[in-house]
Amino acid sequence: MKEELKVSLLYTCLPLEQVLENHAAQNVKKDVNYKEINLDDKTLIVEPTSSFEGRLVRLISSNPTDYLNPKFQPGSIIRANYNIID
Repeated sequence: MKEELKVSLLYTCLPLEQVLENHAAQNVKKDVNYKEINLDDKTLIVEPTSSFEGRLVRLISSNPTDYLNPKFQPGSIIRANYNIID
């Protein structure tokens, strides 16, 4: 039985390094302790960076306009009024 070779083409103006920069990172397991917090009636998954701050990983909301708010972009720093590490 022959193995099928799957080929994909990606047409982009970005440099190859930028396109593949997360590819290597996905293959390395990171020991990250994500926390689920509630902020402004929204559920957020954050990676704690300090006691009261975290990097936003994911927004969980049923309201589509929440995803358009730049405050809730993945990677943004979220400040909470309570300790998010506990």
